[in-house]
Amino acid sequence: MKLLLNEWKVFLEDDEDKTPENANLQWNANKIQKLSQEGHWRDWTTIFAFLGIEYDTNIDHTEEIQKALVGIDPLVENKIVQLLGTGTMGVVFELGNGHALKLFHGGYLSGVGSGVEEEMKFYASSKEKLFSKEAGLHTLPVYDYGQGSSGIHWAEMAKLMIFSDYMKLSGRPPADTLLQRVIEYVVGYADEYNWRRGGGFSSREEHNQHKLMWIKFEASRLKITLRELKSLMETIRSVLEEYDESYVADLHPDNLGVLETSTFRHGAAHDKQKIIDPTRTPRFVLFDP
Repeated sequence: MKLLLNEWKVFLEDDEDKTPENANLQWNANKIQKLSQEGHWRDWTTIFAFLGIEYDTNIDHTEEIQKALVGIDPLVENKIVQLLGTGTMGVVFELGNGHALKLFHGGYLSGVGSGVEEEMKFYASSKEKLFSKEAGLHTLPVYDYGQGSSGIHWAEMAKLMIFSDYMKLSGRPPADTLLQRVIEYVVGYADEYNWRRGGGFSSREEHNQHKLMWIKFEASRLKITLRELKSLMETIRSVLEEYDESYVADLHPDNLGVLETSTFRHGAAHDKQKIIDPTRTPRFVLFDP
Protein backbone atom coordinates (compact mmCIF):
# COMPACT_ATOMS: atom_id res chain seq x y z
CA MET A 1 0.00 0.00 0.00
CA LYS A 2 2.85 2.35 0.94
CA LEU A 3 4.54 1.62 -2.40
CA LEU A 4 1.30 2.38 -4.24
CA LEU A 5 0.92 5.73 -2.44
CA ASN A 6 4.52 6.68 -3.24
CA GLU A 7 4.02 5.83 -6.91
CA TRP A 8 0.80 7.90 -6.97
CA LYS A 9 2.67 10.86 -5.40
CA VAL A 10 5.39 10.64 -8.04
CA PHE A 11 2.73 10.46 -10.77
CA LEU A 12 1.04 13.61 -9.45
CA GLU A 13 4.36 15.49 -9.27
CA ASP A 14 5.24 14.42 -12.81
CA ASP A 15 1.80 15.46 -14.02
CA GLU A 16 2.19 18.88 -12.34
CA ASP A 17 5.53 19.36 -14.11
CA LYS A 18 3.76 18.77 -17.43
CA THR A 19 1.22 21.59 -17.06
CA PRO A 20 1.40 24.20 -19.85
CA GLU A 21 2.71 26.79 -17.37
CA ASN A 22 5.58 24.64 -16.13
CA ALA A 23 6.25 23.33 -19.64
CA ASN A 24 6.75 26.88 -20.91
CA LEU A 25 8.96 27.82 -17.98
CA GLN A 26 11.07 24.73 -18.58
CA TRP A 27 11.27 25.51 -22.31
CA ASN A 28 12.40 29.07 -21.54
CA ALA A 29 14.96 27.83 -19.04
CA ASN A 30 16.32 25.47 -21.70
CA LYS A 31 16.37 28.34 -24.20
CA ILE A 32 18.36 30.58 -21.86
CA GLN A 33 20.80 27.73 -21.19
CA LYS A 34 21.23 27.24 -24.96
CA LEU A 35 21.66 30.98 -25.62
CA SER A 36 24.29 31.15 -22.89
CA GLN A 37 26.33 28.48 -24.64
CA GLU A 38 26.16 30.35 -27.94
CA GLY A 39 26.74 33.89 -26.63
CA HIS A 40 29.68 35.85 -25.28
CA TRP A 41 30.86 34.66 -21.86
CA ARG A 42 31.13 38.21 -20.48
CA ASP A 43 27.45 38.98 -21.18
CA TRP A 44 26.27 35.69 -19.76
CA THR A 45 28.42 35.93 -16.63
CA THR A 46 26.54 39.18 -15.91
CA ILE A 47 23.13 37.68 -16.76
CA PHE A 48 23.65 34.58 -14.63
CA ALA A 49 24.87 36.70 -11.71
CA PHE A 50 21.66 38.71 -12.09
CA LEU A 51 19.70 35.41 -11.87
CA GLY A 52 21.68 34.46 -8.76
CA ILE A 53 23.57 31.67 -10.55
CA GLU A 54 27.32 31.16 -10.85
CA TYR A 55 28.04 30.88 -14.57
CA ASP A 56 29.98 27.79 -15.69
CA THR A 57 29.96 26.66 -19.33
CA ASN A 58 30.56 23.06 -18.23
CA ILE A 59 27.41 22.86 -16.12
CA ASP A 60 23.77 22.60 -17.20
CA HIS A 61 22.00 25.34 -15.21
CA THR A 62 18.51 24.69 -16.60
CA GLU A 63 16.95 23.69 -13.28
CA GLU A 64 18.40 26.73 -11.47
CA ILE A 65 17.26 29.04 -14.27
CA GLN A 66 13.71 27.66 -14.13
CA LYS A 67 13.52 28.34 -10.39
CA ALA A 68 14.69 31.92 -10.97
CA LEU A 69 11.95 32.47 -13.59
CA VAL A 70 9.01 31.38 -11.40
CA GLY A 71 6.41 34.12 -11.07
CA ILE A 72 7.46 36.03 -14.21
CA ASP A 73 4.05 35.88 -15.87
CA PRO A 74 5.00 36.56 -19.54
CA LEU A 75 7.31 33.52 -19.48
CA VAL A 76 4.39 31.30 -18.49
CA GLU A 77 2.48 32.20 -21.66
CA ASN A 78 5.26 33.01 -24.13
CA LYS A 79 8.55 31.60 -25.33
CA ILE A 80 11.84 33.46 -25.49
CA VAL A 81 13.08 34.06 -29.04
CA GLN A 82 16.41 35.79 -28.47
CA LEU A 83 18.50 37.99 -26.22
CA LEU A 84 18.04 41.65 -27.13
CA GLY A 85 20.49 43.25 -24.72
CA THR A 86 22.06 43.28 -21.30
CA GLY A 87 23.29 45.98 -18.93
CA THR A 88 24.34 46.63 -15.35
CA MET A 89 20.73 46.70 -14.10
CA GLY A 90 19.14 43.84 -16.04
CA VAL A 91 18.53 41.98 -19.27
CA VAL A 92 16.02 42.17 -22.16
CA PHE A 93 14.65 39.22 -24.16
CA GLU A 94 12.41 39.12 -27.23
CA LEU A 95 9.25 37.04 -26.75
CA GLY A 96 7.34 34.98 -29.28
CA ASN A 97 4.45 37.49 -29.20
CA GLY A 98 6.77 40.20 -30.59
CA HIS A 99 7.09 42.03 -27.27
CA ALA A 100 10.24 42.72 -25.28
CA LEU A 101 10.62 41.43 -21.71
CA LYS A 102 12.90 43.39 -19.41
CA LEU A 103 14.12 41.65 -16.24
CA PHE A 104 15.77 44.03 -13.78
CA HIS A 105 16.80 44.60 -10.17
CA GLY A 106 17.49 48.34 -10.19
CA GLY A 107 17.44 51.52 -12.21
CA TYR A 108 18.69 55.07 -12.41
CA LEU A 109 15.39 56.71 -11.45
CA SER A 110 15.56 55.19 -7.95
CA GLY A 111 19.33 55.48 -7.82
CA VAL A 112 21.96 52.75 -7.92
CA GLY A 113 21.48 50.35 -5.01
CA SER A 114 18.21 52.03 -3.94
CA GLY A 115 15.66 49.50 -5.20
CA VAL A 116 13.18 49.82 -8.06
CA GLU A 117 10.30 51.85 -6.60
CA GLU A 118 10.58 54.72 -9.09
CA GLU A 119 11.06 52.33 -12.04
CA MET A 120 7.91 50.43 -11.11
CA LYS A 121 6.01 53.74 -10.88
CA PHE A 122 7.27 54.60 -14.38
CA TYR A 123 6.05 51.28 -15.84
CA ALA A 124 2.76 51.48 -13.93
CA SER A 125 2.13 54.97 -15.30
CA SER A 126 2.96 53.89 -18.86
CA LYS A 127 0.65 50.88 -18.63
CA GLU A 128 -2.19 52.97 -17.18
CA LYS A 129 -1.86 55.54 -19.99
CA LEU A 130 -1.88 52.78 -22.61
CA PHE A 131 -4.99 51.00 -21.32
CA SER A 132 -6.89 54.21 -20.46
CA LYS A 133 -6.17 55.49 -23.99
CA GLU A 134 -4.39 58.54 -22.56
CA ALA A 135 -1.01 57.57 -23.97
CA GLY A 136 0.77 60.13 -26.12
CA LEU A 137 2.70 59.33 -29.28
CA HIS A 138 5.91 59.06 -27.27
CA THR A 139 4.60 57.02 -24.33
CA LEU A 140 6.35 53.69 -23.95
CA PRO A 141 3.75 50.92 -24.56
CA VAL A 142 3.93 48.79 -21.38
CA TYR A 143 1.57 45.80 -21.36
CA ASP A 144 2.28 44.47 -17.88
CA TYR A 145 4.83 44.51 -15.06
CA GLY A 146 5.46 42.76 -11.77
CA GLN A 147 7.85 40.83 -9.56
CA GLY A 148 8.77 37.15 -9.74
CA SER A 149 9.00 34.74 -6.83
CA SER A 150 12.80 35.03 -6.74
CA GLY A 151 12.63 38.82 -6.44
CA ILE A 152 13.31 39.64 -10.09
CA HIS A 153 11.25 42.59 -11.37
CA TRP A 154 9.93 42.53 -14.92
CA ALA A 155 8.17 44.67 -17.51
CA GLU A 156 6.63 43.50 -20.78
CA MET A 157 6.74 46.26 -23.39
CA ALA A 158 6.75 46.99 -27.10
CA LYS A 159 9.91 45.99 -28.92
CA LEU A 160 12.30 48.86 -29.48
CA MET A 161 15.58 49.62 -31.16
CA ILE A 162 17.99 51.90 -29.32
CA PHE A 163 18.76 55.18 -31.08
CA SER A 164 22.43 54.30 -31.66
CA ASP A 165 21.48 51.03 -33.41
CA TYR A 166 18.80 52.83 -35.43
CA MET A 167 21.43 55.20 -36.82
CA LYS A 168 23.85 52.36 -37.49
CA LEU A 169 21.26 50.19 -39.24
CA SER A 170 20.31 53.05 -41.55
CA GLY A 171 23.97 53.57 -42.51
CA ARG A 172 24.35 56.89 -40.75
CA PRO A 173 27.04 58.08 -38.29
CA PRO A 174 26.40 58.38 -34.52
CA ALA A 175 24.14 61.22 -33.42
CA ASP A 176 25.38 61.65 -29.83
CA THR A 177 26.36 65.31 -30.29
CA LEU A 178 23.10 66.13 -32.07
CA LEU A 179 21.07 64.56 -29.26
CA GLN A 180 22.98 66.59 -26.67
CA ARG A 181 22.38 69.84 -28.60
CA VAL A 182 18.67 69.02 -28.97
CA ILE A 183 18.46 68.52 -25.20
CA GLU A 184 20.22 71.83 -24.57
CA TYR A 185 17.88 73.58 -26.99
CA VAL A 186 14.65 72.10 -25.57
CA VAL A 187 15.70 72.90 -21.98
CA GLY A 188 16.78 76.41 -23.04
CA TYR A 189 13.52 76.98 -24.91
CA ALA A 190 11.53 75.97 -21.82
CA ASP A 191 13.57 78.40 -19.70
CA GLU A 192 12.94 81.19 -22.21
CA TYR A 193 9.21 80.44 -22.31
CA ASN A 194 8.95 80.53 -18.52
CA TRP A 195 10.95 83.76 -18.40
CA ARG A 196 8.64 85.46 -20.91
CA ARG A 197 5.54 84.26 -19.05
CA GLY A 198 6.93 86.05 -16.00
CA GLY A 199 7.06 89.32 -17.95
CA GLY A 200 10.82 89.38 -18.51
CA PHE A 201 12.92 89.56 -21.65
CA SER A 202 16.30 88.05 -22.33
CA SER A 203 18.93 87.61 -25.03
CA ARG A 204 18.52 83.85 -24.54
CA GLU A 205 15.89 83.84 -27.29
CA GLU A 206 18.50 84.84 -29.87
CA HIS A 207 20.94 82.31 -28.40
CA ASN A 208 18.34 79.55 -28.73
CA GLN A 209 17.74 80.48 -32.36
CA HIS A 210 21.43 79.95 -33.06
CA LYS A 211 21.18 76.54 -31.38
CA LEU A 212 18.22 75.60 -33.57
CA MET A 213 20.09 76.61 -36.73
CA TRP A 214 23.06 74.45 -35.69
CA ILE A 215 20.71 71.51 -34.95
CA LYS A 216 19.14 71.73 -38.41
CA PHE A 217 22.59 71.92 -40.02
CA GLU A 218 23.90 68.91 -38.07
CA ALA A 219 20.72 66.91 -38.78
CA SER A 220 21.19 67.60 -42.49
CA ARG A 221 24.83 66.46 -42.28
CA LEU A 222 23.76 63.21 -40.59
CA LYS A 223 20.96 62.78 -43.16
CA ILE A 224 18.30 62.91 -40.43
CA THR A 225 14.98 63.93 -41.94
CA LEU A 226 12.87 66.78 -40.56
CA ARG A 227 10.24 64.15 -39.71
CA GLU A 228 12.78 62.27 -37.56
CA LEU A 229 14.13 65.46 -35.97
CA LYS A 230 10.65 66.69 -35.04
CA SER A 231 9.77 63.33 -33.44
CA LEU A 232 13.04 63.33 -31.49
CA MET A 233 12.49 66.87 -30.19
CA GLU A 234 8.90 66.12 -29.19
CA THR A 235 10.11 63.12 -27.18
CA ILE A 236 12.73 65.19 -25.33
CA ARG A 237 10.09 67.83 -24.61
CA SER A 238 7.64 65.24 -23.23
CA VAL A 239 10.33 63.75 -20.96
CA LEU A 240 11.20 67.25 -19.70
CA GLU A 241 7.55 67.96 -18.90
CA GLU A 242 7.01 64.66 -17.08
CA TYR A 243 10.31 64.53 -15.19
CA ASP A 244 12.83 67.32 -14.74
CA GLU A 245 15.88 68.92 -16.29
CA SER A 246 18.41 66.75 -14.42
CA TYR A 247 16.80 63.58 -15.79
CA VAL A 248 16.64 64.90 -19.34
CA ALA A 249 20.35 65.70 -19.13
CA ASP A 250 21.02 61.98 -18.58
CA LEU A 251 19.43 60.93 -21.89
CA HIS A 252 21.77 59.29 -24.39
CA PRO A 253 21.48 57.15 -27.58
CA ASP A 254 21.35 53.93 -25.53
CA ASN A 255 18.38 54.74 -23.26
CA LEU A 256 16.29 56.40 -25.94
CA GLY A 257 14.60 54.01 -28.36
CA VAL A 258 12.56 53.85 -31.54
CA LEU A 259 9.40 51.74 -31.70
CA GLU A 260 10.05 49.11 -34.37
CA THR A 261 6.41 49.16 -35.48
CA SER A 262 6.81 52.84 -36.39
CA THR A 263 10.00 52.34 -38.37
CA PHE A 264 10.22 49.20 -40.48
CA ARG A 265 8.27 47.98 -43.46
CA HIS A 266 5.76 45.30 -42.49
CA GLY A 267 5.58 41.74 -43.79
CA ALA A 268 7.40 38.49 -43.00
CA ALA A 269 10.25 39.10 -45.45
CA HIS A 270 10.67 42.71 -44.36
CA ASP A 271 10.56 41.79 -40.66
CA LYS A 272 13.57 39.51 -41.10
CA GLN A 273 15.52 42.08 -43.10
CA LYS A 274 14.53 45.09 -40.96
CA ILE A 275 14.10 47.49 -43.88
CA ILE A 276 13.54 51.07 -42.72
CA ASP A 277 10.57 52.73 -44.40
CA PRO A 278 11.48 56.38 -45.14
CA THR A 279 7.81 57.33 -45.47
CA ARG A 280 7.05 56.46 -41.84
CA THR A 281 7.55 58.75 -38.83
CA PRO A 282 9.67 57.00 -36.19
CA ARG A 283 8.29 57.19 -32.66
CA PHE A 284 11.08 57.85 -30.18
CA VAL A 285 10.36 56.78 -26.61
CA LEU A 286 12.18 56.68 -23.30
CA PHE A 287 12.48 53.02 -22.35
CA ASP A 288 15.25 52.69 -19.76
CA PRO A 289 14.34 54.95 -16.81
